[in-house]
Amino acid sequence: MNRKDSYLFLLTGVSLIVLINFRNLFTDELKYYLPAALMMREGLIPYRDFFFPQMPLSAIFFIPTSTGGWGGLMLSRSLASV
Repeated sequence: MNRKDSYLFLLTGVSLIVLINFRNLFTDELKYYLPAALMMREGLIPYRDFFFPQMPLSAIFFIPTSTGGWGGLMLSRSLASV
């Protein structure tokens, strides 16, 4: 695999991640995980302080990227697509 093929492979991977991030931008299953991760980041405990209909590990996975803005959403979607 030469350098040109490596760049093509990298460009294809990055473009697929961008495509996955912007596909169905407003219909997303992260609407449960990110707010729960944000509340857990603030010290609240799921099932006691707020309702969370999923297992807690799924929200714990998104705690580092839960900033509450578009940047955090895009970073979380990139993380979920990998």
